[in-house]
Amino acid sequence: MRKLTRNQWAAVGTGFVLVAAAGFGLSAINQTEPVPQTAEKPSVVVEETAPVDVNQNAPSKTTANTDQPVPETAQAEVEDLAEAPVEEAPITAQAEMGETAGMTEVAFSLQWPLEGEIGLDYAETATVYDPTLEQYRTNDTVAILAEEGTPVEAAGDGTVAEVAMDEETGMTVVITHPEGWVTTYSQLAEAVAVSVGDTVTQGEVIGQVGTPSKYGVALGSHLDFQVALDDRPVDPKAVLGAQ
Repeated sequence: MRKLTRNQWAAVGTGFVLVAAAGFGLSAINQTEPVPQTAEKPSVVVEETAPVDVNQNAPSKTTANTDQPVPETAQAEVEDLAEAPVEEAPITAQAEMGETAGMTEVAFSLQWPLEGEIGLDYAETATVYDPTLEQYRTNDTVAILAEEGTPVEAAGDGTVAEVAMDEETGMTVVITHPEGWVTTYSQLAEAVAVSVGDTVTQGEVIGQVGTPSKYGVALGSHLDFQVALDDRPVDPKAVLGAQ
């Protein structure tokens, strides 16, 4: 083998140093280079907004939206209902007395004109059998059975408005009373004790039970008694009570 000279060894050493230095630099570069990432995460930008007052701006879950306009058809129906007149239920005379007078509590005192059994009762909405006419019919009076000559008294204070002989009802006396009340007494004897315009007091005798007309002969002698309020006949029992 050929021996290297001193200068040749020096050259080899220098080359070795350069190679080593180059290798060291390459290693440093590999260690500092960042590792590439496969996918980058998207950046999220949060915008700052003014705070919301939930007590004032948030709509209530249970509050209806009243800002919606009402449809014209629905509004018209509501207006029609509001303007429609309210129909009042018809008031019967008996119901009217129940409100204003009760059974016996009228604005003034009324009493039965005489005592006796009722042979033909009052019937406004139903019918009763009339033995004289032999048929069922309505009846706006009560027929009080009594013997001929039995005194008939005024049911209350008032004024005699009419005294007349009628083919159907016989001798008849009509007395007006306060508050629109009127009482009528029929099938009396002809010799009555009062005249038109007379002022009578309750219990005053105005006549006597007479012979019945042909329209009431089957009942025998009796008094036809009627009570009316504002020209509307009412059931005397509702005003005066039972005898």
